[in-house]
Amino acid sequence: MSDGSRSRKPAPKRTPQLDEREQKAAHEELTRMLQRDPPARRQPAEDVRRTWDVYDDLPEPQRRAPVPVRRPAQPRQATAPLRPLRDVYDDEEDDHPRPRFSPIAETRAALEYAESLRGAPRGAVELPLYGEMRRNPLLMIGVAAISAIVIVMLMAQPRTSVGVFRDPASPAAELSGPVEAAAPAPNGEHSLVGPQTLTARQIDAVLADYGSPATGTGADWVRLGEQYGLDSAYALAFFVVESTAGTAPGWAGWKTDGSSTHNIGNIICAGYPTCHGRFRDYGSWQEGIEDWYQLIAVEYVEGRGISTVEQIIPIYAPAFENDVPAYVGNVENMVGEWRQK
Repeated sequence: MSDGSRSRKPAPKRTPQLDEREQKAAHEELTRMLQRDPPARRQPAEDVRRTWDVYDDLPEPQRRAPVPVRRPAQPRQATAPLRPLRDVYDDEEDDHPRPRFSPIAETRAALEYAESLRGAPRGAVELPLYGEMRRNPLLMIGVAAISAIVIVMLMAQPRTSVGVFRDPASPAAELSGPVEAAAPAPNGEHSLVGPQTLTARQIDAVLADYGSPATGTGADWVRLGEQYGLDSAYALAFFVVESTAGTAPGWAGWKTDGSSTHNIGNIICAGYPTCHGRFRDYGSWQEGIEDWYQLIAVEYVEGRGISTVEQIIPIYAPAFENDVPAYVGNVENMVGEWRQK
């Protein structure tokens, strides 16, 4: 046999095809046969019928809830070992990139770090903020600057005078008479030491113009000024500058019950027996006026050897919380105006 005959496949047998007329005749013949002699129905055996009767008397079984299909758990991916937070905080190389933790991993690392510190000695724990400040000098400078500003704001109070409390019964606080040992005032300066230049009536008129609660105490200003050798006009000017003669709404001498401390010069407590906040609290205007005279006479004139407005105010009302030139100018202008009336 040739190669061509070997590669041929045998042809499939073909079923004889009927034409449409023959198919129709065969169908009609089959229909007549079925109508003439229908096939007999098969009857179930007797034992089978009895079995069906038994099952018909039984209740229908209850349907069960579908059982959820559980999918096989996915294998957990292996993760790299976590880096303790202590190593991150101790890392002092700024150019070293820090690892990024997921929230779960970071919490787990923090718990492990806390467990490792349970038995650590005191002082061995380094706070995160301290580590950040060591790595960032600008952050440390900023924290120091903010702390300094807060301290200055807490210490600063408007127009507070500085003085040391002396017991009136002590010999150092007693004055045998008017102050006369003060050095002469330099040219162009205004000395507080001297005779009275205002009368009690003039002082009461000034207090009344301001609506001061100290109105009517003019005689006490003059009497105590003569006792300590100080001009009462300057004492009254200090009172007006410090608290608008006791009428300023923001005056530190006001109490919650509506009364005042009678502190004419906003003198800080400095060991005084009774104080309201940072300032001295007096029982009457006479006590407040006398304590101001005593402060100037003992601490400034006798203690420091200074007696003029230009010398006393830079110490009495420091420049870090007051406008010293404006303070000096207001005192001198008011005293000069009152003397001309």
